[in-house]
Amino acid sequence: MIKKSFNLESPDGNVKVKIELDKSISYQVYFGDQTIIKPSSLSMVLKHDLIKDNLEFIKKETARHKEVWKPILGQKSSIKNDYNEEKIMCTTGLTQVTFVFRAFNDGLAFRYILNADSDMTILEEASMFNIDQKVDAWWIPNDWDSYEYLYHHTKAEAIKEVSTPVTFKNDQGICFSIHEAALVNYSGMALKGMSGGSLKSHLCPWPDGRLVKGKKEIITPWRTIMIGENESKLVESDMILNLNDPCEIKDTSWIKPMKYMGVWWEMHINQSDWGRHNSRHGARTENVKRYVDFIKEHLIEAGNSEIGLLVEGWNKTWDGHWPDNYNDFIFTADGAYDDFDLSEVIDYCKKNQVAYIMHNETGGGILNYDKQRLQAYSDYEKLGIHAIKSGYVAGGPMKDPKGLHHHGQYMIDHYNQAVIDGLRHKLMINTHEPIKDTGLSRTYPNWATREGVRGMEYNAWSEGNPPDHTTILPFTRGLAGPMDYTPGIFDVIMNDKYRVHTTVAKQLALYIVLYSPFQMIADVPENYLDADGKPLTGFKFIQDLALDWDKTCILNGQVGKYITTARKTKGKDEWFIGSITNEESREVTLSLDFLDEGIYQMEVYKDAEGTDYLTSPMSLVYEKSSVNCETQMTLKLPSGGGQAIRLYRQV
Repeated sequence: MIKKSFNLESPDGNVKVKIELDKSISYQVYFGDQTIIKPSSLSMVLKHDLIKDNLEFIKKETARHKEVWKPILGQKSSIKNDYNEEKIMCTTGLTQVTFVFRAFNDGLAFRYILNADSDMTILEEASMFNIDQKVDAWWIPNDWDSYEYLYHHTKAEAIKEVSTPVTFKNDQGICFSIHEAALVNYSGMALKGMSGGSLKSHLCPWPDGRLVKGKKEIITPWRTIMIGENESKLVESDMILNLNDPCEIKDTSWIKPMKYMGVWWEMHINQSDWGRHNSRHGARTENVKRYVDFIKEHLIEAGNSEIGLLVEGWNKTWDGHWPDNYNDFIFTADGAYDDFDLSEVIDYCKKNQVAYIMHNETGGGILNYDKQRLQAYSDYEKLGIHAIKSGYVAGGPMKDPKGLHHHGQYMIDHYNQAVIDGLRHKLMINTHEPIKDTGLSRTYPNWATREGVRGMEYNAWSEGNPPDHTTILPFTRGLAGPMDYTPGIFDVIMNDKYRVHTTVAKQLALYIVLYSPFQMIADVPENYLDADGKPLTGFKFIQDLALDWDKTCILNGQVGKYITTARKTKGKDEWFIGSITNEESREVTLSLDFLDEGIYQMEVYKDAEGTDYLTSPMSLVYEKSSVNCETQMTLKLPSGGGQAIRLYRQV
């Protein structure tokens, strides 16, 4: 076959892709005059075929796509989806394979479409990403059952096996991140460092070693390379969402953002227990009502709506001993402990305008959960419950079925199906111990958020998360989608052994920096009140906080050092700003030129003079002033600190 070359450009011409086909296929990517991906091959090993050096060209198709769509919940009220596409169709004689490439202004995506006369099994996918090994990289090690790790900052050459998204920065300041989008009926992808400088796709296996079991057609997830001229532009990318199918339901009126509290942190800090194996059970009727009373007095009566209450440890046998009794958990409405009256609590929540959030911890017993799930969902809908936090704590591979990884094809199908079933029963889903986010919230907007991150809880019982952790997340894990990090801890010095490594001002700023349409007010109620029972200064920011946005702008930032994020409230002339730093104190300059003309009131919550995360971290200063779009500011951020700002129209 005569060697063929195909050239693809983004609509603005800045992203250029060169594709070469000569029995095998390869691609390379440029951003402006910078090489991002050097020539990299694409191949696959199937049980019945090898897709590598035996390709015969059939035809190519090109397409131009341009639309603007509106997410149900999101960081922007409208998103531009603009790309050029090249489809290259080939055959091996046994398999027809179509390589689909899409060039966006903010990166490149490609996928395989395989067709054969019989069912297929993938034994290896070898999608290569040949990058400069001297670029900086931020990554977590691959673990087929968890993403809950601290990030490493090394050169790319140090990568052995990593989870995605993995983010890179070259000497010219160009940032790019490799990930995947639309992960459906496939195994999750990690990346493996190879000799010669390439990274190779590495799929989570079934127990028998197979990677993907498919029918006569297999459509892989998109392999994505997001690119930005700097860190801020990378974070503002919408490419992952744009690669997913549009929303599948017409009535989305019940899908709403939510602040929530929970009978949760008190267990992490050992004030109570999940299980009923002693007198310290947290999910007691009277204890839960105490939270409802707090929400009613300090949030609902302050003008908040859509406030939820999560109750963990409500159901029989969930006592924290999941390695032994994972198949005994009860999820249906009749499964509550006898010191927790579910009907009484739900009635009390409704009376006080509080949304009850059901907790479904599987303990890794997937077959047990699936047997009950549809009946449980039906029970919840009848009770007027519209939100679930699901959990998959297993301490490694799933307990039942045995040996199946969280990130393998079986569990990906399970996670996705649970969300689809949730749509049918009008249930929002917040998944913990999940598969990675790949933008499916566009298709299933009830998949509001997920964990998939080393979150706040680690501060309660381990060495904790260092100050730079949350300055890395927006540029790495945050590129995948919303994260339920659970900020809002006011008592950051819990005891002599454990503490949160931030100031309280930074805790407030995290609500803006780390996006989620579900945001937890994570501390226990008493820690938000002073000695007279009145809310502490910073609580007003939580009361005022919006969760759904018209615009999001990254005003400045460097991976692992600092970031300043501004978000405009959906439907209002109101902005919130969060700025955070790592363990280094710094001054950040800020222009308010994103504001419209006119006078705004500005409320600032900042660390007191002389404060840092080690010294008097709970000292908070509140200031109010008038500003406009010409205002220039300097934010002083102490070590481990931050600032949270609200801007709204002068009345």
